[in-house]
Amino acid sequence: MRLARSRLQIRLHRRRNPTTLLTLLTSIQPMKIRLLVVTLISALALGTGFAAQDSKSKEEHTELGERMEKMGGAWRAIKRQIADASKNEDTLKRLAVVKENMEASLKFEPEITKEKPAADRAKFVSDYQARMKEQIAKVDEIIAAVKAGKNADAEKLVATVDQDQKDSHKQFKKQKKKQ
Repeated sequence: MRLARSRLQIRLHRRRNPTTLLTLLTSIQPMKIRLLVVTLISALALGTGFAAQDSKSKEEHTELGERMEKMGGAWRAIKRQIADASKNEDTLKRLAVVKENMEASLKFEPEITKEKPAADRAKFVSDYQARMKEQIAKVDEIIAAVKAGKNADAEKLVATVDQDQKDSHKQFKKQKKKQ
């Protein structure tokens, strides 16, 4: 009988003073375990989110990059709404933003220019500026087509400029390293 009492006392003592993780988890109610797990998962998710923001903030922002971001936002909206003649007024405003930023970007050199040999830099920059001037002329054509109400023609021109932009970025934009 004395032995049975000791085992009972040990069990009660463990319930009051859990010493291992297993005894801790078995003594906690299931709802509390769920709350603990959810809290841990949330903390891990937030921690990785902050780390991702830190890596983005470390990227250098150049004046040309900021201009290109403004153009990109306007250009995505233009691609969505170019076929809709009822949105021509908004499309013209966005095209003006694109053209303004394209003209301003002529004053800057692409970031990748620094990586080119000194002998090739002048030609590289002149090629960039020539390509940008071609795109400005095409944007002028798009503006004229939208003003004339020829949205189908403007849509074809937008597709052409979009493809030209992708090709130009391969040549003139510093490619991001895949992680």
